[in-house]
Amino acid sequence: MPALTWEDTYSVGFARIDDEHKVLIELINNAHSAVFEGKDKTLVAKVVADMKQYAQTHFATEEQLMDKYNYPEVASHKSQHIYFKTKSQILDSMVAGGEEAPDPLYVFQFLSQWLIDHILESDKKLGTFLSEQGDITK
Repeated sequence: MPALTWEDTYSVGFARIDDEHKVLIELINNAHSAVFEGKDKTLVAKVVADMKQYAQTHFATEEQLMDKYNYPEVASHKSQHIYFKTKSQILDSMVAGGEEAPDPLYVFQFLSQWLIDHILESDKKLGTFLSEQGDITK
């Protein structure tokens, strides 16, 4: 059973960004399964690899839009992306280095907190800003 399902309250108002955020919901649900359904550690390794891929793809989308419209909070927003990318890289290095898989609870909590802190705060602001620019790439 998924921990989260997509809700309209998560929407930033742009279908492309929202669709990419739905991938994060899937990652959170996979991490949840690893923690609370006793899935094996290979699932956690996959979640970590998917986090890294998500960061590359999704953040490129947002950063392209921020640069295109000279988003005033671009530096702060990009620094949050760097934090996520760095965390993903560290976790991925643990897996690649043959170390014990990252703690599934930690991964679940990190992704869940990202949803709350970044998407529901920073990305909502970005969505509002982009709407004010009249962007048609919704």
